[in-house]
Amino acid sequence: MDSGADGILLPKSLASDLGLDPASDLDPTPDGSGGAGGTKFPTWTSKHPIEGQILAFPPSGPVLWGPTFTMAGAVFAEGAVALWGRTDFFSLFTITFANDPGVGPAFHLDY
Repeated sequence: MDSGADGILLPKSLASDLGLDPASDLDPTPDGSGGAGGTKFPTWTSKHPIEGQILAFPPSGPVLWGPTFTMAGAVFAEGAVALWGRTDFFSLFTITFANDPGVGPAFHLDY
């Protein structure tokens, strides 16, 4: 999660896992995207809407959790890590950030 990110940033390598053909389904984002400290980097935007849902890992095994959501503002970048931003993700979930000395940084999602 990135409370400073406008939207969702995904690794370009995940495009095919999401059913997209990087060569024909992704267009270069005009002017790329910006990051912390004024950095700029090339990104690509999907021509098609992407639906998402949380995959939770309780002790009983992985399950889909929460509402499905459209990643309308998602962009892809080479070598990126997934960042979930305010426009799509934060508008559906309440995110509580905590820094527990015994556990370390953590977050909790509610919808």
